[in-house]
Amino acid sequence: SVIPGINKYSKTIWARTDDEIARALAEHGIDMASTPNARELFKNLRAEYTGRLAFSGLLTKGLWDYAMAGNIRGNGHYNKSRRNKERDQLGYTPKTINLGGKWVSYKGIVGVDPVLSILGDMAYYARDLDQPFMEDKMAKIMWTISATFLNETPLTSLEPLVAAANGDLTGWTRLVANAARAFIPQSGALGVTSNAITSTQKDIESSIPKYVQNKIPIASSFLPEQIDIWTGTPLNDIDNPVLRFLNAFNPIKVSGTTEPWRMWLLTTGWDGLGRLKKDSTGSYEYTEREREQIYKYIGEQQLYKKLIPLMKSKKYKKQVGLLRSHRATGGDLDNEMIKLKTQKLPLFREIDKIIKDAQILAERRLLEERDDISNTILQQRKADQRMKQGDVQGASDIQKKELETRKLLQMAK
Repeated sequence: SVIPGINKYSKTIWARTDDEIARALAEHGIDMASTPNARELFKNLRAEYTGRLAFSGLLTKGLWDYAMAGNIRGNGHYNKSRRNKERDQLGYTPKTINLGGKWVSYKGIVGVDPVLSILGDMAYYARDLDQPFMEDKMAKIMWTISATFLNETPLTSLEPLVAAANGDLTGWTRLVANAARAFIPQSGALGVTSNAITSTQKDIESSIPKYVQNKIPIASSFLPEQIDIWTGTPLNDIDNPVLRFLNAFNPIKVSGTTEPWRMWLLTTGWDGLGRLKKDSTGSYEYTEREREQIYKYIGEQQLYKKLIPLMKSKKYKKQVGLLRSHRATGGDLDNEMIKLKTQKLPLFREIDKIIKDAQILAERRLLEERDDISNTILQQRKADQRMKQGDVQGASDIQKKELETRKLLQMAK
């Protein structure tokens, strides 16, 4: 009743007595006593408002059912890490709707964007296997409101500052890079042209020069690509050059269909694989180029084929179904001390094992090709052992020796 204009609806639809009808007409600036055919005007208004509410109710119910079937995507998960992993590995593109098997972006469409974004977010959390709908509700509501209504306003420029204050410099780097691009003549046209040439997602970490390079035609093609570990293809790659060209110039983006196994993986609640920054021993941190090669070697193993038997398993279907029912009933909220952790299910441990085994094979292949990396890992482990013994001088000697050896091995190549 405190929302402006809502009283017109409620008072008009529910008015029965002469006094109620007079008050409803007064909301529209009509004096029942002095206006001819006031009662007929009232009947027309009531019929119109009833029709509007009936139509909006049917439309909302239809869109809600469509969203619950996984066909409307909102802003994505409120946790940024999970949101990025779902985007990169599970094919989740925020603010898109499935139309005829193609995912079409509705971002920025006035009147459509906020409605579908909210419905998409609500359906996402209602179907989320990892936690019940009402858990972390404030974080979910805050993210939905900010991503739906504030992203296209000046307030969005505050996000990098807030993130930087919390130690996340990614947004700040992107902000500085965009400011730097403004000094490049025709930077906007260059960015569109670059997207028309290559649509793949680059592995640029937090480098300002690489952010700028990513928007320059031809130059962006020399950046390391992020590779899909399941298929071995570059992320966000659009095989159809015509579609890639049209998407670069068209504000409404269209992407291809999503594979059934990837859709299944998204519905299971598996939250994706974090970016591989170090080798399996934790002794060596890969460069972007080395990480691109590792991902390619993993992708060449066609891991998605190993997901299909899991997808068809009746045992795993039953386990996931039982957990989904438990989440839907809100049973977790009755006892907040004991958590049912989704990642402990045998299905998720099986998926993690598939990736881990593939990573070890890929690393083995890379180390056979790169003696310098193999030697660095070995010497790092030796230095760690010396440090555990308190032998700082010995660890320092290993550090110097490794640098000399690495330079010689790289020169030999």
